[in-house]
Amino acid sequence: MADQFNIRFCVETNWPTGRRRRAEEASLTGMDWECFLPLPFLPRKDDMLKVHAEDEFRCVEQVFIYADEDPHKVEVFFAFQEDARHASLIEAGWREVR
Repeated sequence: MADQFNIRFCVETNWPTGRRRRAEEASLTGMDWECFLPLPFLPRKDDMLKVHAEDEFRCVEQVFIYADEDPHKVEVFFAFQEDARHASLIEAGWREVR
């Protein structure tokens, strides 16, 4: 069986209509979302990935590997998504990072 990489997927979206940034939230431009998924391969920049069956394909912008901490710990950042439907993100397994 192939090694599994513990991947934290991240995407930043616009703020939903009517939603304003709270003082304790770090991002000024939009909301940060994350989800976790083990994969048997390492994504690369410009790969198009679908994190969950209910999700849409997203373009990989950055990949960080934390070999010093854990050789299988990886963070994948998708390109900023301006026209996100926030209810769809939640249904697809994403959660808001606070």
